[in-house]
Amino acid sequence: MGLRNASLTAAVLILATAAGCREKAEPVATLSIEPKDVNLPAGHAAGWNLSWNPKAPLDNAQGKPRVFVHVVGPGRNLLRTFDHRLAEEWTPFKAQSYEIDLYQSAIAEPLPAGAYEVTAGLYDDSSGERWALEAAGDEVGRREYRVATLVVPPEPGGKPDYAFGGDWLAVPGGSKQVIERRCARGEGTIAVRGVASAGTLLIGSSVPKLASGAWGGAVAVTATCGTERYEINGPEVQWTRIPVAPSAADPACEVRFTPVPPAAGGYERSVCIEVLAWRPG
Repeated sequence: MGLRNASLTAAVLILATAAGCREKAEPVATLSIEPKDVNLPAGHAAGWNLSWNPKAPLDNAQGKPRVFVHVVGPGRNLLRTFDHRLAEEWTPFKAQSYEIDLYQSAIAEPLPAGAYEVTAGLYDDSSGERWALEAAGDEVGRREYRVATLVVPPEPGGKPDYAFGGDWLAVPGGSKQVIERRCARGEGTIAVRGVASAGTLLIGSSVPKLASGAWGGAVAVTATCGTERYEINGPEVQWTRIPVAPSAADPACEVRFTPVPPAAGGYERSVCIEVLAWRPG
């Protein structure tokens, strides 16, 4: 009996060791980010740079690689996500670097003042499988790595005032990535006032699906404080960055969303805004 028990114990140890080896996968890339500390008042946006150095192919990939960025509160409570696709195709030993915006949208409930963890990782958008990475911070979850600290100050300071004109609706976003959205019927405007110093208005918007099941047309975005004309089309969020100077916002810089072409019977929803944030400087 003693010999049999010893054999069973040895077999269990071998299986546990094998399982541990499978779990301790080799990192597929090195991830570094800047800055490590992000100050993000309510209604603001801040740039965040991610640098990837792929070391290996993404074995067993069923879909496309996607990056998750999580803002985590006390008790490891997930508060915000900034998931996105890589800027380039994954190629071993070919480095890539790009910037994303971390933001607190002015049309959503702000995070309470305080300090929060920012974690990141890489996953398959089809299977959900995560790949092991080498990052400066600790692994705090299943292939999830602590990479930065986000600080929300008590006072926002320097955020413009916004006034919505036209027929805008408040539509709950229903996710940690899209907390709240505003959709317009037909043409809509946003007046930007109270700009203390130069900055950029960051708008994330999309053209929603119609009741018929088809996608709407396009929406032209123009601003009285600039000469650029932007166009939004399709259901995925698209980013518009409008530079605004203090003189341009006095009395107001008006951003206008115009359906192209105008619909004879009108639109049930012509455009939906998911993000409205101010990036100083």
